[in-house]
Amino acid sequence: MKTALFALMLLPLTVQPAQAQSWSGTDWRSPRGLHSASISVQKNEFGLAINCDETAQVTRILRLLFSGPALPRLYGRDGQEETLLLSFDEGAHTREWQVYYFDGGLGDQAWIGELGSTDEALSALANAQTVSILNTDRELIYVFPAKGTSAGVQLLRETCGLGANW
Repeated sequence: MKTALFALMLLPLTVQPAQAQSWSGTDWRSPRGLHSASISVQKNEFGLAINCDETAQVTRILRLLFSGPALPRLYGRDGQEETLLLSFDEGAHTREWQVYYFDGGLGDQAWIGELGSTDEALSALANAQTVSILNTDRELIYVFPAKGTSAGVQLLRETCGLGANW
C-alpha cells in the first residue's frame, strides 16, 4: 500500500526547470476512475507534493510527499515513522504531519503521509509566502516558496470537492 501511494505521488514531481520554485498543478483520473489533483513545487533537489481525489469530500484527507536527500535535522531509515510540522509564513499556521520514510536508494527517498484538511489550512496555504517543514523540535528542515499556491489550492478544492464552506 505504501509503495503504491509513493508511486502515485511521484507523478507531480516531474517539474520542468522553468517551473522550479513555483507551485504547479495537474488533475487526472486515477486508475479507480476518481477525479484526482496534485500540486507540487521543486527547489534544488527537494520537492513537496500535495494530492487528493474526490473521496476527500468525505475524508478530508490530503496526501503529502517531501522528497530529497537526507538533511542534518531530518535523517531517516526505510520504514521509520516520524512527526513533522508543515508551517506557512514562519509559523502563522502550523500543522502536525505524521509521515513514514521511504528509501528506494539514491535519488528515491521521501517522507510520505496524510494530513487532514481544513478550510483554514487551505486558505493559509493559498495566501502563504513560504511553506516550511520543521522537525518536532521546531528546527527548520526546508523552506519552499509559495508562489502559485493560490491557484493550486483552487485546483484541489474544485477537483477534490474541498469547498470553502464544509
